[in-house]
Amino acid sequence: MKYDYKTLYNKNAEWYNAHPTAKEALKLFNIFLSWLFVFSYAVTIFQIIQTHALEPRAFTWFLFLPLLCLMLVSMMRLGFDRPRPYSEDGANIEPLIKKKGNGKSFPSRHVACAFVIATVILAHYLLAGIFLLFTAVLLAYIRLAAGLHYPSDVFVGAGIGLLGGLVIFFI
Repeated sequence: MKYDYKTLYNKNAEWYNAHPTAKEALKLFNIFLSWLFVFSYAVTIFQIIQTHALEPRAFTWFLFLPLLCLMLVSMMRLGFDRPRPYSEDGANIEPLIKKKGNGKSFPSRHVACAFVIATVILAHYLLAGIFLLFTAVLLAYIRLAAGLHYPSDVFVGAGIGLLGGLVIFFI
């Protein structure tokens, strides 16, 4: 059986289009969860600074791992230059979440950053990290369900984020 992204996506989108409240929730959660990671990371940095919970070297890694992950994924996107599923060169679907411009799809920056942030927080705050990892999975689903990424985009983004974040455990 051949994998057919467009058929799979359209079946999923059909359900969301038949349930406008769920479709609106998908849009709102995409925004909310994206900002939740930014906010959680900022609060954690502030808390670490206030309590001197990390030595300077570990804090430097904690501070820069998400930035390094973002830069790596951004460079990869330039190299792969994969169109988004809704673009003219993509699968030509109608996304549930409209974005300006076509942009690049592979790997997902949102998902990579969510996973790296969740993982570095997990290294120091277990419950918050576990919560954020589950939330990162939800964000990955939303980015996929909304037609913003192909499955490989979110899987590779999650893998890069997890691997990048795991560095913190070895420092």
